[in-house]
Amino acid sequence: MGGGAIDMANTALKRYRTLRLVANAHNNAGLKLVCAKTLMENARAIGLAHRNVMTLESEDELTMVYDLCLHTARPGRSRAIDRFARAASFVAASDEAIVLAAMRQARFSIWQVMEYHHEGGLVVRDRLRGGDAWLMDEAMTASCGPDFQFAGRLFMPHDFAMSSGVLVPFDAKLAAALEDYMTAGLSAMTLPEMAGDYRFAQGLYRAAVATNAMAGVAFAETPIAA
Repeated sequence: MGGGAIDMANTALKRYRTLRLVANAHNNAGLKLVCAKTLMENARAIGLAHRNVMTLESEDELTMVYDLCLHTARPGRSRAIDRFARAASFVAASDEAIVLAAMRQARFSIWQVMEYHHEGGLVVRDRLRGGDAWLMDEAMTASCGPDFQFAGRLFMPHDFAMSSGVLVPFDAKLAAALEDYMTAGLSAMTLPEMAGDYRFAQGLYRAAVATNAMAGVAFAETPIAA
């Protein structure tokens, strides 16, 4: 890698680290707006709670509950990330405002690593909507090579994308289990429509719990509820 390429990679990494801290702060603030009832509803929906008792195999599984609480809502309800945005007061064009706007537009999908990006990070392909994105994620770049597939929610606060906090390894076992949790309504949709429906993320997370897909995951960045 030449000197110019190294400089670009260092610049992208520095920018990523700054925006990652902002995103983590937004995650924590948004989670404070989630009531215990909603938290348990989402945990039960994906098989991580029985009545009002959590049944976790690992802390990484909790990131799936957080994701549903922050970024999804049933019809007639508001998303926690949107409630946080309405209550927040950030200077226009600040990192905080830019990241929050991007997080509200985050896309859930199944992604495939295509190659390493020349400025750092990975080039990933959206398997449900089509198109590629530049994903900056230090842990994933160090541990995941081309052809690795994962489910997750990505947002674009810069030229690169970032994860919303949970990445689920997606393999043949999980794909087979997912069929058991696809509702008739989802099956009738186009792939892009399905990817944008909260029930798809919920069903995939339920399949991930059923197959213990998060066991041994070391690259997921977990938002910490304060």
